[in-house]
Amino acid sequence: MTTAVTSERDMWRLYRENTKEEQRLCVQFRSLFPRGHRTTLRPLVAALGARVSKDVPGCRFGGGIVLADMHPRAYAFLVRHGRDYVPRRWEMVPEAQPMFGACYGNAWALMCNTDTAYVEGVAVGALVRPMLHAWNAATLDSRRAVDWTHYAGSHWTRYLGCAFTKSEYDELLAATSHAGATIIGLFHARYFADIEGLMERIIARRSA
Repeated sequence: MTTAVTSERDMWRLYRENTKEEQRLCVQFRSLFPRGHRTTLRPLVAALGARVSKDVPGCRFGGGIVLADMHPRAYAFLVRHGRDYVPRRWEMVPEAQPMFGACYGNAWALMCNTDTAYVEGVAVGALVRPMLHAWNAATLDSRRAVDWTHYAGSHWTRYLGCAFTKSEYDELLAATSHAGATIIGLFHARYFADIEGLMERIIARRSA
C-alpha cells in the first residue's frame, strides 16, 4: 500500500529515511548530471525556450508538459540574467514546515522573515521534472539555493534563477496589473509581461 504524500515531511520520510531510495536517487541525479552541481541549466533552458517559441504542439520533457506556466519570453530572460545555484543540503527536518506545493509563497515568507533574497527560475532534478520554481539565497550575490519548499530532496536538484531583494520584489509586485495580489510568480505567464521591462531595469541599475 502506497503512503499518501501530503507534506514535505512525508517526502523526507519517504526518501531520506529509506537508504535504498536515497541511493537510487543519488544514482538518478548522477545519470541526469554527470558533472553533478557543476552542471549549468542554461543550455537546457535555452533549448526549451527555443522549442516553446516555435509553438511545438505537445512540447514535452520526460512525459510532462514543459514549464506550462512560464511566459515564452521568460526563458530568454533567464538565460541572459540567471545564475546557477548549488543547493543547501538540509541535514535535519526544519522546525517550521513549508506549505506543500506552494513555492512562491514559501520563498516570499522566508524572504520576509529572514531577510534573504527571493530567487525564481527553473529547477530540474532526480525528483523534479523541469519546473518553474522559487527558492531563497542569503544575499543577491550568494549562489547557494535555500529551497525550503523541497528541503527533502533539494540536494538532488539543479537550479538556474534570478534573485531579488524584498524592496525589489515589492516594486515588481506594485507594477503588475493584478490588483490585490500579494504573491506573484515573476516568470509566470500571468505576470511576466507586466514586469519584464522593470526586471531588466532593476538588474541594470545594480551595476550602474
